[in-house]
Amino acid sequence: MLPLIRAIRQAHLTPPMQTKNIPLAVTIRRTEAMPELQAILQEHDMSARDFVMSLTTFEMTTTMSDAPPADRKTAPKLNRDNVRLIQSHRALTQALLHDMDEDSEKLQ
Repeated sequence: MLPLIRAIRQAHLTPPMQTKNIPLAVTIRRTEAMPELQAILQEHDMSARDFVMSLTTFEMTTTMSDAPPADRKTAPKLNRDNVRLIQSHRALTQALLHDMDEDSEKLQ
């Protein structure tokens, strides 16, 4: 995912962001409607749906696995394998989070 995010950033594209008020299906359609982004996704063998769902899952898992126990009580149960993967690759996780940050000006 890191090379894909970096390719998107280097192309100066901003993928549609998922928010609480927008259904995932709408974000996927908005992603599909960006031809420049579609070309990059295809180069990385990823569909718009896979891209949106992967980033959504990654962000939710990262956020909730680092959240205090009280905040986790109302959250959906996390996939243990995803949590283990993120925890065992902290440097890559931080690099991906950094590169996903639209306010970050410099790629590491």
